[in-house]
Amino acid sequence: MSTTEGPRAGLGVRHTVVIFLVSLAGLLLEVGYTRIVSFKLFYYYVYLVLGLALLGIGSGGIFVVVWPRLRQAATDTVIAVCSIVGAVSIAAGYFVVARVKIDTLQIWDYGSRTSFKNLGMLGIVCLALFASFIALGIIVSTLLGRGGSRVGGLYFADLIGAGLGCAMAIPLIVTLGPPQVVMLSALIFGVVGIVVMPKDRLAVVPVGIMVVALAVLSTGIALPDVTAEPSKGRPNGTPAASDWGPVFRVDAFQLPDVSKPGHPLPFMSLWHDGTFGSIIPKFDGNAAATTRFNDDPRSLPFGTLGAPPGHTLIIGSAGGNEIVAALHYKSKLIDGVELNPVTVDLVKHRFRKYSGDLAHQPGVNIHQGDGRSYLARTDNKYDLVWFVAPDSYAANNAASSGAFVLSESYLYTTQMIKESLRHLTDRGMIVVQFGELNFRDAPNRTSRYVMTARRALSQMGIKDPGAHLIVSPYITNKTGDLATVMVKRTPFTATEVVRYQAAVQKVPLGSTAWAPGLPKGPGIVPRLIDADNAQAAAVAATYPRQISAVSDDSPFFWHFSSFSNVIRNFTDPIDPIDPGIVIGERVLL
Repeated sequence: MSTTEGPRAGLGVRHTVVIFLVSLAGLLLEVGYTRIVSFKLFYYYVYLVLGLALLGIGSGGIFVVVWPRLRQAATDTVIAVCSIVGAVSIAAGYFVVARVKIDTLQIWDYGSRTSFKNLGMLGIVCLALFASFIALGIIVSTLLGRGGSRVGGLYFADLIGAGLGCAMAIPLIVTLGPPQVVMLSALIFGVVGIVVMPKDRLAVVPVGIMVVALAVLSTGIALPDVTAEPSKGRPNGTPAASDWGPVFRVDAFQLPDVSKPGHPLPFMSLWHDGTFGSIIPKFDGNAAATTRFNDDPRSLPFGTLGAPPGHTLIIGSAGGNEIVAALHYKSKLIDGVELNPVTVDLVKHRFRKYSGDLAHQPGVNIHQGDGRSYLARTDNKYDLVWFVAPDSYAANNAASSGAFVLSESYLYTTQMIKESLRHLTDRGMIVVQFGELNFRDAPNRTSRYVMTARRALSQMGIKDPGAHLIVSPYITNKTGDLATVMVKRTPFTATEVVRYQAAVQKVPLGSTAWAPGLPKGPGIVPRLIDADNAQAAAVAATYPRQISAVSDDSPFFWHFSSFSNVIRNFTDPIDPIDPGIVIGERVLL
């Protein structure tokens, strides 16, 4: 009997290579699907991908234990057959995941026909994901179970392969795209199957699979695009540009202006993983002649500052709308920091002429990177540090917080506010803008940021946080509201408050919730500000959502509902347009 026959035959070097390759492919597959599912569904379903991957791998191990035929089969036969089946299941699984039409928000309309239908569609997607990882579990379990004295080397190869898969995933996602990364994983399984398959059992089918996979990867044949669920609101039609990135997929659409038939809107809308994220404004390079910011909430920090800011930092500069605003208000130096390299590429290259060559305007520098890391590494002092929240471009996108409810954000924590305050000049300020679906009745984000800013100011020895805060809501009464929060390291002066009053009066829908020395507005926000620490905590405790301060130890800014409350109300239908929705928590549970 040869060394590759029988379940108890010794394993050789090529089996070490096999476990290395399938582990690498498995991690590529897992990471690739996290990007695909984040685009197709909402990002919190990524947790489901990770769970199903572990379940599939674990199930493969269970099959090895309980299925006598697997235990008795020759090692190479198990590897070859499972690799070929794995390649087929991965390739077929992608087509299922990509093309199944599903609207997950309908699932929570309990008892309805659409609820059962979409729950069934979700089950099909889950089954396709689960099945893609079973072969990996069988192969790894078989090799480790039969490793004998070589098990240490096999396990080491398994870890190295998985680690390399993690390291390669992001570069491959950027260069190929997640669908191609999934197919690359199938290709690796197919190669392993053909190489290990005993020569007298080599079939034509795996060769055909290899040819198709190689054709897809080498000739650029487009795979079927992933269908995003309609609840995300992504426009139909072909985008002007579309690319997968390591942070999210970006689709750029030139939408028509419904108020001017036959004319496009004066901006390119950017959709991040299928939800509206930002815009690239159509800009001719003449910021002084731009008039659209004169009655816009973006004018408030500049009006309050009075003299143009010497140095402005925009964290989350996205498509450059706030950069144009800063140019319009004559900021001398502007640093824009944007995390997603795809968005930076759109502004700097693909839409360079459309955006008025924004990245090369005098005084403008656009950096690709993390805003917090950038701030920590610079010694610059700023008159304005502007945080562009994910929904600050459109108040009617306020409900998008439901899409980020379990996402960590280190931009809004106590530590980040303190870091930002330390980078301000004496007259400098932090500005944060949040969309709120209904500021009067549910200012969830504004309230949480106020509580976090209070803690940061208190830890810096400031005893009267109200003197360092201005909150101005922009209330539409129909399409969602927008709150502007300004924070200073030094107290707002009487002159600055007067300038703020003049600025807010030019914004037709603008109002004042809190400004030092001015009458308080209605609602919880001014009550949270105009109180000592103990009183503010007591007021926050009476609010129906969690609005306590967030820190680096628990940076879930958008997580407004406790899990105990979610469990208690799990069977209640939910309103999908409520920004405090608990769908993410329900999915996780």
